[in-house]
Amino acid sequence: TLLESILFGNVKGSFTGAENSVGLFEQANHGTLFLDEINSMELEAQAKILRAIEEKKIRRIGDKKTIDVDVRIIAAVNKDPIKCVEENILRDDLYYRLSVIRYDIPPLRDRKEDVPLLMEHFRKLFNKKFNKNIMEYSNEVKSVFLKYDWPGNVRELRNVIESAYHMNFGLTIELDNVPGHIAERMNI
Repeated sequence: TLLESILFGNVKGSFTGAENSVGLFEQANHGTLFLDEINSMELEAQAKILRAIEEKKIRRIGDKKTIDVDVRIIAAVNKDPIKCVEENILRDDLYYRLSVIRYDIPPLRDRKEDVPLLMEHFRKLFNKKFNKNIMEYSNEVKSVFLKYDWPGNVRELRNVIESAYHMNFGLTIELDNVPGHIAERMNI
């Protein structure tokens, strides 16, 4: 019910404490909605998403009327989608409806050339977010980040850099600013 409320909205009185709220589909009308890790959603919620995509209509929880929506969907899964279909954690009809254009993005460990670009992106992002002026990463940090396998992919890299920002009071991210689990996995 919470996920449905987030996706489709609800009307006042539809459940205890409910107020009128607009869901993500309605907010994204005439635009794009990103649904992350759809394979983690219950199959019933996936069915409702499929219905919204096919019919181009949604119904807020507790409402009797439908609302027209025109939404482009970008969806991601955190496992091979065909395996998700085979394991019955992703509806096959939803998969085939969404896979009009499919991009398979390799894990970060297989595209190490992206690590320096991402490091620079996150440096600029967190300088702005935390009102800091960190200028660079030490050579040791660069070396470790390029050798590390990043099992959590870009999210893990982002979180490690954000953590380093909280531990740093200088102009350079040093190895001792990096969370200990990275060094432990690298046997440093």
